[in-house]
Amino acid sequence: MDIMESVSCALAMVDLVDGYPVRCAIFCANLGGDADAIGTMAGAISGCAVSDLYPP
Repeated sequence: MDIMESVSCALAMVDLVDGYPVRCAIFCANLGGDADAIGTMAGAISGCAVSDLYPP
């Protein structure tokens, strides 16, 4: 899987789970292929998107 497919998949995962980081991590863990890179990107994006759910 090349970088463009990984980024596209990560953004699709964030959209699929409506931005919930925990659900995003679970879904990404069940992917095949480059799941670690996709999970890292998707988790970071979804974590930033809903920062009000998880206070520092």
